[in-house]
Amino acid sequence: MVSSSKPFVRRYNPTTDYDAIVKICEATAHASVRPVSPLIPYLYAIPYLQLSPSYIHVLDTPSGVAGYIMGVPSTTAFVEAYNAHYVPTLSFPSLPEPLSDQAQQTIALAKNGDRILIPVLDEFPAHLHINILDEYQGMGWGSTLMHTLLQQLVAEDVQGIYLGMAEDNDRAGRFYERHGFVEVVVEGEKGKGAKWLTKKLSI
Repeated sequence: MVSSSKPFVRRYNPTTDYDAIVKICEATAHASVRPVSPLIPYLYAIPYLQLSPSYIHVLDTPSGVAGYIMGVPSTTAFVEAYNAHYVPTLSFPSLPEPLSDQAQQTIALAKNGDRILIPVLDEFPAHLHINILDEYQGMGWGSTLMHTLLQQLVAEDVQGIYLGMAEDNDRAGRFYERHGFVEVVVEGEKGKGAKWLTKKLSI
């Protein structure tokens, strides 16, 4: 696909955008997981590309896709499909042997769709991920992507959405707060090193 002379947001095209999204997911991985960054798309991008493509929107620029937002309207249904259809087909890239503890832990997480189930789903059934390359951050494109997905979900009467982020990602936290997300406390392992935020959508 030939990109416009100006950046714009459009729906995901699986023929042209798949590889770009995987690369962006890897490139924007949090510093704490950089040693295993080739594995990160298997948690936070590829399952959505395969299972929820109609809820993906991309930032198209003259140099190609530079960001994306992806989500699901029902986390419960997504996790069921993840465990039933995605996990059995998982095939990871080659990594240096022996695998580090972090690599083994990341692979184990990728094989466990239940990791994203938190006790807010009755009120906030949807969830999302958003990533933009550094050179296009701070220009309003994150807000445009966020608005695009949330409007899609509102049109489908989804009542609420949540997301998870690294607890030390202050810049992302401020972005989500500006868009009406509120932090909730999640106890146990899922609350360690992470913040979970929610936002009401349809009334």
